[in-house]
Parts: sequence; structure tokens; C-alpha cells
Amino acid sequence: MTKKEPDWKARAQELIQVAQDELKKTAEIGKKMLFASQKTTELRDYYEMLGHKAVTELKSKKLVWADPEVTEIMEQIQEMERGLQEIEEDVRKIKSGSAKKV
Repeated sequence: MTKKEPDWKARAQELIQVAQDELKKTAEIGKKMLFASQKTTELRDYYEMLGHKAVTELKSKKLVWADPEVTEIMEQIQEMERGLQEIEEDVRKIKSGSAKKV
């Protein structure tokens, strides 16, 4: 019985070590994934800033970009901006209408 007991203890110790190693790996992967997520967010923000700058420059004609895809994207942006402006005007009308009723 004493011969099996050390084998069992050694096996348990081995399992604990494997579990600790896996936990360390998982924690390290988690840290890396969190860092990658933060960098992805920053990258998206920079792309957005670049896009806003490009749109501003295209509208002011400081930047000329003769590409049909860019032209289509600019048209979509302008259409969406008009739609948002209409919504904003509707909201103002609703607010002013509700203020009069009270």
C-alpha cells in the first residue's frame, strides 16, 4: 500500500502542475487577447479619423480621388447626412410642438 501511495501523490502533483501550467497559458492568452482588442479599437478609431479627414477634403475639393467606388461611397455619405439632418429637423419640430401643448 505504501508503494501505491507515493505513485498516487506523484500523479496528483503532476496533475496539479499541468493544471497550473495551463492556467498560466490561459491567463497569458487572455492578456494578449485583451491587448489585441484594445489595439483593434484604436486602429478602428484611426481609420475613422482618416475617413472623416478624407471626406472633409473631398467635399472641399482639396482632395481629388477619381475612383468610382469612392464616388459611390461619397454619394452614400451625403445621402445619409441628408437623412440624419431631416430626422434632426423632425425631432426639433416634435419638441417644439410638444412644448406648445403643455
